[in-house]
Amino acid sequence: MTRFLDPSVFAGHDGPADSPSMIVLCHNQLHLLVMIDSNGAIGRDDAAGINDIIVESALSSIMDCEDSIAAVDAEDKILAYRNWMGLMDGTLTEAFEKGGAHHFPPACR
Repeated sequence: MTRFLDPSVFAGHDGPADSPSMIVLCHNQLHLLVMIDSNGAIGRDDAAGINDIIVESALSSIMDCEDSIAAVDAEDKILAYRNWMGLMDGTLTEAFEKGGAHHFPPACR
């Protein structure tokens, strides 16, 4: 029987425990799905029947408030980071006027 060096990475499985169709692993809050299908295009040639591996990747960005925009004092940086946070969590909204009509984001209606 094979065991994990670190059992905490095992997050679950799909299908019966003795013959799962998928094994889910998790490390640093990122998931790895091991798709098992002995009849699949790749799995049929693999001793373990692994047909595919799906890896969740981290999203990272670099935010530069000195060169990208003119935010050099504390007040400007607070506004810039507040807007950045709104972009990241999907809460940033803006209303505007065009052609004499006011336009509001759906959440503000």
